[in-house]
Amino acid sequence: MPQTTPERAARWPGMDTEALEFLKENGFTLSRDWEWSHPEKKSFADLSEREADAIIYLIEEWDYGGFRGSASMDADEVSDSATTGE
Repeated sequence: MPQTTPERAARWPGMDTEALEFLKENGFTLSRDWEWSHPEKKSFADLSEREADAIIYLIEEWDYGGFRGSASMDADEVSDSATTGE
């Protein structure tokens, strides 16, 4: 069941296809565990606002796993970070 906010869903009118393509075009890879990684971005704080939004959208709306960097965050931590801004 989708759980993202209407505002975030509106930022991705192409739904998961748009968010997936955006991340892949910007050098992100998806692991078998449904976690995103990037060779140059080692923590969630290194992501642009749009990159973070795409990952959060895929987590909340489609149950993707999270972002894995040297300081990896699981789906709950990423979602909490988006809510609190930390």
